Amino acid sequence: MSHRTFRDARGTEWNVWSVYPGGAERRLVVDRRLGPDPGWRGAERRSGPDRRRSAEPRVRVSPGLEAGWLAFECSSERRRLAPPPAGWEAFSDEELARLCETARLVNRRRRLIE
Repeated sequence: MSHRTFRDARGTEWNVWSVYPGGAERRLVVDRRLGPDPGWRGAERRSGPDRRRSAEPRVRVSPGLEAGWLAFECSSERRRLAPPPAGWEAFSDEELARLCETARLVNRRRRLIE
């Protein structure tokens, strides 16, 4: 994963890096840090082959992001550009700013603070 920092024409500082989906799997249904799954009844709920031995990718990404993306982030917003252009690491700040302008705005995730 490469990383760059640049400023756009308005003087906003942006961080940009490449993201390529890997073999990690996000558990989207239950956050186990918050306690046991309320649907758990003490029996094994899994069925079928062991997923750890599966040859298919385990990362679920939105359509269009399978080949990776450039992530742009400043203090107030995040953006994604898919797929990442070849050689983007060597682009000038102006070229990165143009890519950032065309990137899709992404909602920030809210962090749970207890």
